[in-house]
Amino acid sequence: MGAASSLSDLRTTYRERIPNERPFFIDERGWEIFSAYAFDGIALQEIAARYGTSIRRLRLVLVEVDRQLCLPRNSGREWTQVTANSPVEDLGLSVRARNQLHDLGCNTVEDVLRLDLSTCHMGRRSRHEVLESLKRWGFRQAAEAGRASDLQRVSAQLRDLRDQIDENARLWRNKVDGIEARLQRLTKVEN
Repeated sequence: MGAASSLSDLRTTYRERIPNERPFFIDERGWEIFSAYAFDGIALQEIAARYGTSIRRLRLVLVEVDRQLCLPRNSGREWTQVTANSPVEDLGLSVRARNQLHDLGCNTVEDVLRLDLSTCHMGRRSRHEVLESLKRWGFRQAAEAGRASDLQRVSAQLRDLRDQIDENARLWRNKVDGIEARLQRLTKVEN
């Protein structure tokens, strides 16, 4: 868990805090469940009945909201929008894309912006998802840099392919020349 080590500690941890409006990085339903439990003191059974879900699912939601609230945030802006210092989780990525970024050592948006997505070991879909999310949050230079680096990568692949074609054409030309020379020698011998 985040700040609270158990669900019973969750109420104690957040009791003194005045519930603000829902942070953008927490979904509406999760915030309603969390507020009902942590701020309003409603029992899990009553919340489960209200939302038509299991107590096990409620516990997972509460733990996830607590974890999100405890991620490091350096300024007040990070509670209302994604900034360079925001955690990667705020980008709203799929679990796969987020895990790939963590595997590459990215914990903040700034880490992602420093990353050259065209050369890192990341799937095409995940790379596209990350670039689109960065673009959606206003980090256009990163998305454009991603497209520019994709263009550079494709151009380099095209050059390599042309070089291979030229090399293969030269090899086949040498083979054809060798067969023609041999044919000419055989023709001279028969005459």
